[in-house]
Amino acid sequence: MNHQASVHTSWFSQYQPQTDISISVQITQPADPFVDVSIGLFFEMRLASDFEDKLRQHIYDGVHAGLAYAPLSPGGIVVNILDVQVLPSFNELIAGKQFERVCLLIESLTCQLVADLHRAMG
Repeated sequence: MNHQASVHTSWFSQYQPQTDISISVQITQPADPFVDVSIGLFFEMRLASDFEDKLRQHIYDGVHAGLAYAPLSPGGIVVNILDVQVLPSFNELIAGKQFERVCLLIESLTCQLVADLHRAMG
């Protein structure tokens, strides 16, 4: 089992507060030999459904982009997103019109974590 966490701090402009993003990812082999890729989200988003759907889609896109860096093993792969923490909160980012920008950062960080872990599995 491979597990990795990352913390990223970003400043969008002098008028916006800094944004801290923490992501924790785990990659394992699936128990079901007929599964190529399985993605699990194991954290609470606490967002309106349309924003939750957008965040979820960015995470899935990041996982698939990260997996594209190396061939899948014949037994498949399970990617679990164990935690995503953002400060200021997602709701504050929505109010400040920064939600989409932070989702793109989360997608990019997820891609890098998954790519690193996937390559380490060999």
